[in-house]
Amino acid sequence: HRQFKSLLEEMESEYVDLPLYSHVRWLSRGNVLNKFVSCLEHIKVFLNEKEQHFPELNDKEWLCKLMFLTDITKNLNELNLRLQGKRQTVLELFEYWTGFATKLNIFLCDINTSTYKYFPNVAALANKSTIDKDELKTYVEALKDEFSRRCKDFEAHVPIFSFLIKPDLIDPLIIPFDFSIFEWMNVDNFEMELIELISSELWKTKFKELRKNLEDDSMEKSTTILNCWMSLPERFNCLKKIACALLSAFGSTYLCEQIFSHMKHILSPQRSRLTIEHSESCVKLKVTNYTPDIEILSKNVQGQGSH
Repeated sequence: HRQFKSLLEEMESEYVDLPLYSHVRWLSRGNVLNKFVSCLEHIKVFLNEKEQHFPELNDKEWLCKLMFLTDITKNLNELNLRLQGKRQTVLELFEYWTGFATKLNIFLCDINTSTYKYFPNVAALANKSTIDKDELKTYVEALKDEFSRRCKDFEAHVPIFSFLIKPDLIDPLIIPFDFSIFEWMNVDNFEMELIELISSELWKTKFKELRKNLEDDSMEKSTTILNCWMSLPERFNCLKKIACALLSAFGSTYLCEQIFSHMKHILSPQRSRLTIEHSESCVKLKVTNYTPDIEILSKNVQGQGSH
């Protein structure tokens, strides 16, 4: 490993080391692939010096698959990054998801025309050898089918997602969504409250302003939407309950993964004497947004007097 790092430094490589893949770091696969491809020629030189032979590294078909995998994984990682994070609404997550599913059609056209604008590593390889377009198209088609299959459950609820920011544009005579998902709440008065909302210029203007405010990327969208709904009077209680239910829906496993990551560090071998109560307290401190005022808290604590 040290010898390989020294070789990269001598050859003035873009990278001075290769990252190790880890199941915990879910983005590491893409990073490993990207750096491996960038250092491929240096890796070949190093293996030749060590008299280790891997015929795959000179196999054009294998290299084509490697380059495609690197490029498509980079695109998937970009989607993953957009799906992660706190306080994202299900509407935002669905928009990211459907946006990427549409991009797959553009990827197919890109491959079909052999431009490889969105596959830079494949494009670089295409300058040296022939690319099997049909095989690459098969992979993208399979990815499209997988996205379509996983998206079916979401597509049925698209209108209710839009309700979060466009309740004033819904026709009360043609409710475009199924109320069965809210059967655990009392929503019998939904139509009456919706009509009152649509009939009020004040509250219609309120949601028009909301949509305009959401255009500002610096604003936290979930908080902005929640504040708008909470400003409605109690006579719209049924609508508010539905909006709060949608805003509290977990669109991804990001928060769960984040807690497990914190627990991994808290329950380390160096902290083997922590009790369950101590561990729970540490996890709560890690995930909470509360910022204690240390100065005030310290004033309320009596210091130990001298003997």
